Amino acid sequence: MSSFFKIASAAALSLFVAGGAYADGFDGVTFRTTEATLMAPSTTFSVDKDGKYTITTDGGMAHFVRIDAQGQLSAAQLKSLENALDKMAKANPVASMPGLVPGSPEFSITYGGKTINGAVNFKAAIEDATQNGNEEAAIIWKPVEPVLKKMTSLETSLQKNANPVAPDPAKKDKAPFDELQIQTRNSWTGATETLTVKSDGSYTLDRGLGQSPLSGSLSSAQLSELEKAYSLKTVKAENGKMVGGLIPDDTTFRITATEGGQSYWFTGSVDSGNLGPVAKLEKALVGDANVLQPPVAKPLADPAAKDNGPSKTDGLIGGVDKANVADAAKAAAATLGSRGSSAGADLVKARVDGAKDAADGKDAASER
Repeated sequence: MSSFFKIASAAALSLFVAGGAYADGFDGVTFRTTEATLMAPSTTFSVDKDGKYTITTDGGMAHFVRIDAQGQLSAAQLKSLENALDKMAKANPVASMPGLVPGSPEFSITYGGKTINGAVNFKAAIEDATQNGNEEAAIIWKPVEPVLKKMTSLETSLQKNANPVAPDPAKKDKAPFDELQIQTRNSWTGATETLTVKSDGSYTLDRGLGQSPLSGSLSSAQLSELEKAYSLKTVKAENGKMVGGLIPDDTTFRITATEGGQSYWFTGSVDSGNLGPVAKLEKALVGDANVLQPPVAKPLADPAAKDNGPSKTDGLIGGVDKANVADAAKAAAATLGSRGSSAGADLVKARVDGAKDAADGKDAASER
């Protein structure tokens, strides 16, 4: 037999052996990763011939085994995995992938009676092997890389679906816009205010007349109102226009919307009743700008003042309630009497008697 036929026969036999495991179809796969730590925990992702999978964690020196997820792959997932494994097996890769990566987890793929192992960080492994003289490292890794990536991503997604993370109630969903801004200008004072809202609800309010800027986060209700009022199609249609016509001496506005790196703007008068499809957005932004302002200072109330309280009698004993005139008279008389000042006592007595008569409803003039 010529050397040509011997080589051809050997090649055919090699392909037959490499592909022999697929004669009966997909027979399951086991993918294991082991951390490069002292405890050496590992995760095993096993898929049987019917697509049923189990993901378990072995604590290593911590001595525990935990089932993280169980279920059934979809037909599409199973077919995709089978095709990737089939391509890898037909390439007949070596059992140990070249390259050492300190600190990287190690993986093993067992399929069709053969186990392949190496560093999960395959890029660093290829670089290490190449630097150490293995110029074919990238070629050797090539049929294994797609399977390693697929098994890793599939395992991650299946675990995430089995253990979904509860949403944070305090976290707001992002709005469709990147940024919304409204600037208003008072035609009388020339003062401007600018409210800028980001997609996460954070805002900055730059106030006119030298006032300090404000910042914070919109409430969920406020952000939701903006989302409902905002439409990219609408702001694109009104881009560069003055909407609703100009109202003389009215406060004007300019709204700028940014989405996908593109900005659009339009102007108008705050009190216009003809803003059309952008009316809700203008109303929501102006409303937010007003609500976000600090409360207006109010005059301090007189703590001594009471609504519908008894009237006061002013004078030498000013501030005495008419209802308490008699008691006040006794106290004043006793005080002055102790001082021995009869003239002062008579004066005070006259003033107190006058207040007492007023409290009793008597008219001093009628008694003269």
